[in-house]
Order: sequence, then structure tokens, then C-alpha cells
Amino acid sequence: MILDTCGLVWLAMGGGQLSPSALSAIASAHGVHVSAITAFEIGLKYAAGQLDLPCDPLKWYQDVLAHHRLDEIPVDGRIAMAATKLPRIHKDP
Repeated sequence: MILDTCGLVWLAMGGGQLSPSALSAIASAHGVHVSAITAFEIGLKYAAGQLDLPCDPLKWYQDVLAHHRLDEIPVDGRIAMAATKLPRIHKDP
């Protein structure tokens, strides 16, 4: 399972905005991951004043991954290029 940026933020804030089925899926998954791009998005949102965090965004990100035992998936050129072939269902990359 891969959490998007909102999923990670909501999980870190207690999971209240995640549905009960999403929380159950996260709890029962054999592995939960986030893309390294999530760190980039969190940093951008924090710098723009759109995300209030209790500490430096990098520390927050690393602490959340450790606390929830999440694995980070690196983004390399192959993954970035494959992402350009995904359906354009919204403007969020």
C-alpha cells in the first residue's frame, strides 16, 4: 500500500480524516509505503504556509515514518518517466 501526501498527513494527525475502511486497510497491510515525492510536497506546503507542523518538516516527516513504521520508496528517472504515462485524473502530480 502506498499513502499519498494527504493520507500520510491525516494518519500522522490521528487518522480522523481517514475512513474506517482506510484505517483498517493500513492496519492490516503487509507493508505501507510513501513516495519520496511526499517529502517534497510536505516541504512545499510548509514553506507556503499551507501546512502547520510542530517542528522542522524534515524532522516531522522522518519521525512520522519511524512512528508508523512506513517505508519510503525512492523516485528515480524510470519511475518519474512512468508517472507521465498515468491517466490525467487531476492536476496533482
